[in-house]
Amino acid sequence: MLVKYRTIKNVKVILRDRLDTAIKLLRALKRLECLILIIDQDTNVPGVFVDFFGQKAWPPVGLAVMALKSKAGILLV
Repeated sequence: MLVKYRTIKNVKVILRDRLDTAIKLLRALKRLECLILIIDQDTNVPGVFVDFFGQKAWPPVGLAVMALKSKAGILLV
């Protein structure tokens, strides 16, 4: 439902459960596109424990790795 709604609003959706997800995200950064990544949920991917509103959370480290590799800025909201 969320993917359908975002697509209707002309938002390009890159799903994280695909083999080429990282490549698509890095290509979008090279094209200077804005990426919105929702990472405030526990997952079974490489991550690190952080404090999140007073609770321990396990966000994925992929965002940090992509930012370092591409020299892209990060805005936390």
